[in-house]
Amino acid sequence: EGNLYGASFEGAAWSAPFLIDGYTRAGAGDSGMGSSLFVDGAGTWHVTYVDGTDEGLRYAQVVRGAVTVRELVDDGTTDGTTPHTDGRHIVGDDSSVVVTASGEVRVAYQDATAHTLMIARRSGTSWSQRVIDDEDHTGFWVEQALTASGSSVATWWRRQMGRLTVDGVRVISGD
Repeated sequence: EGNLYGASFEGAAWSAPFLIDGYTRAGAGDSGMGSSLFVDGAGTWHVTYVDGTDEGLRYAQVVRGAVTVRELVDDGTTDGTTPHTDGRHIVGDDSSVVVTASGEVRVAYQDATAHTLMIARRSGTSWSQRVIDDEDHTGFWVEQALTASGSSVATWWRRQMGRLTVDGVRVISGD
């Protein structure tokens, strides 16, 4: 269907699937690519994913099986400081969401057009984005983990040097 669904394990059985984002018409959706889930201490779900219709990164908050928030995190028009001069970028691949002890939502993800690693932070209901790694081709297979001071982000990178390919994993502060 191209829709993003959720379900939870309730003791001995799974709950019925519920729609997090997409369309109610079968086969009409294009939401949910590269989704990531973080469940906070209160049991609230924080979900990030790509909306393939507009190639933007989206966020949903789910409380007890009901979607309470749906927001656009990044529409691909800026790197967080300046508008892109080459048009809209495809963003949101390989997202990884965490919620800090202070309640700040952080999403690490790739700008697939620029091959950069981005982080977005939610303050109230507004999002800010910035590049945290632009060395080589980076931002692939992103994972984020909470630390005592905030978060750390791991990403795979790649550099082509003639016929030689060099690649590896970097760990970067999400703060």
